[in-house]
Amino acid sequence: MNWIQKSISCWLILNFLTIFVFPPGLVAEPFRDFEGEDKRALESYLNRATNMQDLDQWRSYVQAGLISLKADWEDDAAEEIQDRQDRIREHDLDEDEQDEELDALDTEYETARIDWETEASQLILEREADFRVKQENIEGLEISEQEYQEIISTAEAAFETNPELELDSWESLVEGLNESLVEAFETDLEAKI
Repeated sequence: MNWIQKSISCWLILNFLTIFVFPPGLVAEPFRDFEGEDKRALESYLNRATNMQDLDQWRSYVQAGLISLKADWEDDAAEEIQDRQDRIREHDLDEDEQDEELDALDTEYETARIDWETEASQLILEREADFRVKQENIEGLEISEQEYQEIISTAEAAFETNPELELDSWESLVEGLNESLVEAFETDLEAKI
């Protein structure tokens, strides 16, 4: 055999395998994975969730977004499963081969679903950790009750020395004492953010 005949033979064998052994209708198209559109959509929810006041609100908002995205993914997967089941049934397969193809499809779906959920969960956990750190830094900047008690004690001492202190004078005294705490709080906040 010369090289032309060998080339033609190889080409014919490949075509035969492609058409009869691996029919185009049975070649699996993968289910939509998490990377890409779904990841960008979840990141959008996560970015908006950073404005929430506490962890419970954050989790609730993110969970609502995740449920919406997962429902969309499952709708697309259901359509894909139905299309592929129809293609499997259209091919001239005996019952055992058909069951085998349908089982493989179910396995592929479950694997894709678990992968999607795992990747989404990992992203959520990473961003939740960031949110918690941010919350801890902000909550850690609160002014203590002891600092406020010191302001009140100082104001009461001023009132004892001058019992005719008017309400406006009282407020300005407390406001002046509180101002130093607010400045310290803002300086500390800027340093941590």
